[in-house]
Amino acid sequence: MANKRTLDRDLIIHPGETLEELLVDRGMSQRDLANRCGVTEKHISSVIAGKSNITASFAKKLEYVFGVEARFWLNLQNIYDEELLDFEESNNILPKEIEISKNLKKFVLLRENTNCFRLVVMKLILLLLCESFLELQIC
Repeated sequence: MANKRTLDRDLIIHPGETLEELLVDRGMSQRDLANRCGVTEKHISSVIAGKSNITASFAKKLEYVFGVEARFWLNLQNIYDEELLDFEESNNILPKEIEISKNLKKFVLLRENTNCFRLVVMKLILLLLCESFLELQIC
């Protein structure tokens, strides 16, 4: 399993920002791009604002207008999606994870008492097995 690096949310760049930079470089307005791509200005604005994603169809239109391969735009979108998912996963702790953590703390505290120790171990094993089973069912 690869190590995931933690990113600051501000460093995750939506491909719309790259599109906006290209428009500036080419001296093209959003209206010009919309007309050349056959989409609405609202769609262009939405992509630039990061509210809409770059689809395969739109990437092909950008390739036609700018001469930049559709694969480039789709790769930017995929990288953005993956980094955003990694960021969200690294900053969200599920309630079931908190519950497991609390149970593990109880386990450590009760470890001294051997009578309770076996009971706690069995409960934790059952809890973890149930959690694993539920994850398999969901996936």
